[in-house]
Amino acid sequence: MPLYEYRCIDRECGDVQERIRTFDQRDAVPLCPCGQTTHRTVTAPARTASQWGDSYWDGRKDRGLRTTLVSKKHREAVMKQRGLRQLEDGEVDRHIKDIQSDHEKHERNVATFNKHKTETGDTGLAIARTFPAHEALAT
Repeated sequence: MPLYEYRCIDRECGDVQERIRTFDQRDAVPLCPCGQTTHRTVTAPARTASQWGDSYWDGRKDRGLRTTLVSKKHREAVMKQRGLRQLEDGEVDRHIKDIQSDHEKHERNVATFNKHKTETGDTGLAIARTFPAHEALAT
């Protein structure tokens, strides 16, 4: 939701009011305490936990854990109970790199198998040449 700033039109008063309003409420302009009207200007968006992440520990819902948390300690207890843990720095990047490496190895094995199958015409012999017994025992 946008945070609207309402300024008094009387330059001597100069009163400023900030209000969080939905777009359909934006035209409801409040009166200044001095009695003059105000004009509206748009400022920064209002930061709310439900829009920008769950960074408050006052009983708000954590979308990832799908529960209401009251403290960081409570969050850690819920994660432990569910068998979850905090990710380490770079852990996701390392996992993605491992998956890409495995995929590349698989693609090479498929190409090698297809080459041997074309040369020999025998599926069993192509498998044996693609995956020698000493490699299978090593893994």
